[in-house]
Amino acid sequence: MDTGEQRLRQAIGKTIRARRLMKNLTIERLADRSNVDDKYLSELERGKKNITLKTLFKLAAGLDLDNPSELLDDAKREAYPHMRNERN
Repeated sequence: MDTGEQRLRQAIGKTIRARRLMKNLTIERLADRSNVDDKYLSELERGKKNITLKTLFKLAAGLDLDNPSELLDDAKREAYPHMRNERN
């Protein structure tokens, strides 16, 4: 069964992987730059683990992003493509 939580977890993983590949980084290199375990990062990218806020911030820094919300915004678009990007 595909729940919203699973869909979002997979989208976040896919987003992290895409950003990592855009930077030409291996999992090991991004893990090192972010001070995150490489096996945990691999599981995140495959949508097998939930990400914590602390890890989100670490990975954003390791990817040289100005704001961790960039990862969340990309994941939201991936998980919910039918939603418009609006603010209430």
